Amino acid sequence: MSPNLRYWSERRGHFHKNTCITLNDINKSKSTLIMLLSRQILPEHLRLEYKQSCYDIIGCIHYVHKTLGPAMVEYVYQEALYKALLKKGYNVVKEYNHHPVFDGQPLKSSIQMDMVVFRPEGNVIIECKSIVDIGDREQMQTFGYLCGTQFPYAIIANFGTYPKAQVERYHFENNSISAF
Repeated sequence: MSPNLRYWSERRGHFHKNTCITLNDINKSKSTLIMLLSRQILPEHLRLEYKQSCYDIIGCIHYVHKTLGPAMVEYVYQEALYKALLKKGYNVVKEYNHHPVFDGQPLKSSIQMDMVVFRPEGNVIIECKSIVDIGDREQMQTFGYLCGTQFPYAIIANFGTYPKAQVERYHFENNSISAF
């Protein structure tokens, strides 16, 4: 194993910000999810560019959470966020279905994401949750959406936390997923 890689498991916490994971680095070992993470930090200019590209969307997420509080079910937040994004002028589709491509052909099966914001600088997948904490399951689901769609950005918005929404942002490029 390369010296610049280290193990990370669900017992140690979340996917760390400013790190990268490649698709080949995801393995399952018994019931514990093990990921090999690169210690390489994202360059500051890329990190700031990615943050800026999602800034307004995250502002809408926090507005929805501040308005509704942490006690609602996921679908209520999803609808409220959808309306907030439309009000801001975004081209957004709720419960977006995408057919992944295999061997150059789209599959009949599809993946359904809570929401996708279509933008010229890159589409953003938004997964809405109303849970105690974002865990490996939610992260792997989102990573699968990034890989299956090849969209560059994904946001997991957890409205079940207090005092503010828990937000995780990811960027996908060259078969690598970066948290920022």
